Amino acid sequence: MNYAPLIEQAISALSPSFTLAELLRRVDALKKSVPTLEELNAAFAEIQKSGRFASYNWEPATEETYSRAVSQNWEWMTQMLESQGISRKRQQEILREHARTWGKHET
Repeated sequence: MNYAPLIEQAISALSPSFTLAELLRRVDALKKSVPTLEELNAAFAEIQKSGRFASYNWEPATEETYSRAVSQNWEWMTQMLESQGISRKRQQEILREHARTWGKHET
């Protein structure tokens, strides 16, 4: 899948100093889909080549940075569920669903 259009759409809803975790979370919110590291870097290269959003750094993400961003989003999801008072059983169901999207990216 070409994630460049989704990433560009996501940027419009983020602050100028967004993190990779925030970008991935926003893409997920828009399409219920998360790019793999390879898809992410292909999109970054396409955006950089086009000259759009030239003020941002479109250097390829490393496996370490990508894994950290995925982990941060997993933690964010857990904290969000806890803050909403969702039962432990329901949390586990939601996290399993979340893992279907994000789990494929864990190392």
